[in-house]
Amino acid sequence: MPVTAVFFRAFTFSINRHTLPGMGDDEPIILMAIEKKGRLVLLHFSNEAVFRATPATVQQLGLAEKIAFSPDGYRHLADLLERRFAWCTAETTLAQRAASIGEFKRKLKRKEIADRLISEIVTDFKEKGLLGDYAYAVAKTRSFLEHKPAGEAFLVSQLQKHLVPRLIAEKAVKEVLAETDETDIALRLLQKRSAALAKLDLETARRKAYTYLARRAIPYGAAKKAFDKLFGKL
Repeated sequence: MPVTAVFFRAFTFSINRHTLPGMGDDEPIILMAIEKKGRLVLLHFSNEAVFRATPATVQQLGLAEKIAFSPDGYRHLADLLERRFAWCTAETTLAQRAASIGEFKRKLKRKEIADRLISEIVTDFKEKGLLGDYAYAVAKTRSFLEHKPAGEAFLVSQLQKHLVPRLIAEKAVKEVLAETDETDIALRLLQKRSAALAKLDLETARRKAYTYLARRAIPYGAAKKAFDKLFGKL
């Protein structure tokens, strides 16, 4: 979990005096360089370790080049830097776009956040209600129906592509589809293609319409009702 305010105050106090709790006679580890890289800062230490940080973190901790740390103090600092960067990255990632737990983990992994911290962050975010597969799946299904209408099987498969577990995806899709009518979904899909279908003879148009709707997992009964409503019966 994030470092507490009490620990942070004590830690900053020590850093501003070019030392840390536990400094002894061991060879110090020195902050050799602070390199700006885009929106981030890279902290280069004399032991060849490099840590990522935000400019705010560097300022809050009073970090500056040539500060020396005891081995114990350096370990405290390394843990603090890693955790603060991980949580900052996680918050920014989730703020940019909602995600399933699987997607969220994958994004953090790609940003080279340690597995142990990803697990802690996911647990923390779930407890705070910021992350959850079911809520995400319901919202995503409603979005699909608004922008890319489809039937149950198609929607479930789309959610799985977003790394939502199948059972959760199925439950979410059923809940959302209970609020709508598959014939209406089929009708909306056909209306987008009505101009092209109207140029064909009725049987060809029907065949193409049914094939298209089947790819979107629309049941035959709903497809037939929608086609008949839009183009009339033979």
